[in-house]
Amino acid sequence: MLFRSITASTYASIADNTAYKFTVTAIGDATNYLDSASSSQASASTNLVAVVPSISSQPASASRTYGQSVTLSVTASISDGGTMSYQWLKGGVAITGETSASLTFSSLVLADAGSYSVIVTNTVAGGLPSTVTSSTATLTVTQASQSTVTLTSTSGTFGTPLTLTASGGSGTGAYSYAVTSAGTAGCSISAGALNSTSPGTCTVTVTRASSTNYLSASSSATTVTFSKLSQTALSVATTSGDLYTGIIVSVTGGSGTGSVTLSVTIGSANCAITSGVVTARAVGTCALTVTKASDSTYLSESTTVTLSFSKAMPVQGTLSSATTGTVGKIGRAHV
Repeated sequence: MLFRSITASTYASIADNTAYKFTVTAIGDATNYLDSASSSQASASTNLVAVVPSISSQPASASRTYGQSVTLSVTASISDGGTMSYQWLKGGVAITGETSASLTFSSLVLADAGSYSVIVTNTVAGGLPSTVTSSTATLTVTQASQSTVTLTSTSGTFGTPLTLTASGGSGTGAYSYAVTSAGTAGCSISAGALNSTSPGTCTVTVTRASSTNYLSASSSATTVTFSKLSQTALSVATTSGDLYTGIIVSVTGGSGTGSVTLSVTIGSANCAITSGVVTARAVGTCALTVTKASDSTYLSESTTVTLSFSKAMPVQGTLSSATTGTVGKIGRAHV
């Protein structure tokens, strides 16, 4: 015998949520069996089935970078007064707790990338729910750009390696340095320090490497200045003398090949300088300034000292012949 299910798909006149009366007849095979008599009448009701939600706006694919935000959303409607609910999926797997019409990421990480869809369900009281699944939206998340990277070691002194330092950037990537122009300082890098062959300037670029969430980033070419060396201190050997002999200036200290110049103030001693000798016309003091000029390696150096002048001490002579004579005559003495 042949049994058939009576459904709305096979019998267009069958409606949902409707009571019907029916009889059952066994259909013979037209060879060995005749059709049976109809059964007594029975009653049955069809189920109430919710209307399938209609999606008018599908989730849209999006491309973002690490740390940005994005919202995926769906717009659907129903016509039977039922209640709609939502379940978002990633790669076909339900996402716990994501049951609204939109899916929001406030700060994306690379692991959020993937394929997303949403199941929209319509539920009616006393009936069967209906569902529809949205199209798939692809979310792409890429590494973000770093904040500005800056070279912070921008000045040093010739002869002393300059330790290179930097600030800024994002993530965990390491800093690395490169000389972009050796310049007048003749710069080179060794073991994280910048060396120079002379005072002057050069340019250096710092790069912070990429990390899980960030691209690599480099600074602009930054000027680094190596200054000249300071000379050793100048000193004057003698700072006191008398009005007769004056002071012969003897200078020690200083560095490099720069020339030495001397100058004096008049002061209370009424000083003057000639050929490296300071003379005075009165007891008192004056100021002597000694300057050694700069050269290609050293800065200029200068010092000022106070010179003091006292009275000249007379020298007592000794007679070498007799000191007697006749009155009225001049004797000759030899000293």
